Order: sequence, then structure tokens, then C-alpha cells
Amino acid sequence: MTKVKIFFYFLVTFLISTTAFSSTIYQKEITNCLLKNTSERDKIILARWLMTAMSEHSSIRSKIDLPTRTKQEFQQSFANYVEYIIGDKCLKEAKNAIRYDEKGFEKAFEVLGEVAMINLMNDPNVMKSLEEWVNYVSEDFIKKIN
Repeated sequence: MTKVKIFFYFLVTFLISTTAFSSTIYQKEITNCLLKNTSERDKIILARWLMTAMSEHSSIRSKIDLPTRTKQEFQQSFANYVEYIIGDKCLKEAKNAIRYDEKGFEKAFEVLGEVAMINLMNDPNVMKSLEEWVNYVSEDFIKKIN
């Protein structure tokens, strides 16, 4: 189901590009620094943190059994990542963004959320799961749209 992939990548590209068009120099600097200094290991930390947060959504919380210990581990790993990336790698850029463009600082972290989503979506198991809904579409529906 490559249409799902194409749509997702189009959406992510659109989100990233619209963020870039409306950004200030401070937002660009902090975003570039975050992206440049986020490793593959860090992307896993971001993905785990994002999924931990999403598992708390009221419509699915009772259906996902993520142990408290695992949630705490993922939250702690994310906190360590933020301390490292902001406190060590991007300190100057973070200070400037916070001082001169607080919204830009927030938007830089939105980009990290997008990176986490891309990392999740690039996993073959995730893509397979996203495509499985097709197995549940009725034949009547298929006939209707053909």
C-alpha cells in the first residue's frame, strides 16, 4: 500500500516546509542544531517518548498496557536527551531562541516530534500494520469504488 506511504511523506514534508517558511533565524538555528545533533539512537528515544505520550490518549489508554516502569524509563531517556541536546550541543541556539523567539523554540521541538514520527513510520513493521486495515474492507466497498 504505497499510497499510504506517499500520503504520509507528503504530509510530513508539508508540515516541515510550512514550519520552515514561517521561521525566524533563531528558530532555524535551533532547529538545524537539534536535527544535526540527533543521532539514530536519539531518534529511537524520541519515538519511544512519543508513543508513551500517545498511549495516554483518553480514547486508547485503557487498550494499551504499557507498564508504568516502561513509561518512566522512556520519559527519563527523553529527559536525558533534552538535557544533552539543549544543555550541551545546542545551548547557544537554545538561549537565543528562548530569548528572542520563544514560539520558534517551541516549533523546533515540533520538528523533533515529526522526526520521531518519521522514525516510527520508516519501520517496516509499522508500515505493514498501517496497511493491514485493507484486509477488513468489504468487497461491496471495493466494487463501489471501482
